[in-house]
Amino acid sequence: MANIHIPVSVLNLVPIRQGQGAKEAIEAMVDLAQATEDMGYTRYWIAEHHNSETLVSSATSILIKHALENT
Repeated sequence: MANIHIPVSVLNLVPIRQGQGAKEAIEAMVDLAQATEDMGYTRYWIAEHHNSETLVSSATSILIKHALENT
């Protein structure tokens, strides 16, 4: 049986979980980006979402830059 490689991606909305603030959500985003890279995933997406008090992903260009600086 041949090994089939299916590229897998991770999508992150950068949620603010209970007991967290935006800083902790961004730190968790970096942790997930690093884990994604370590596991060999081919793509890590940060989705842009506005007008939500529970998501930090309204300025994706800044989050993407921060994730890239830490991976």
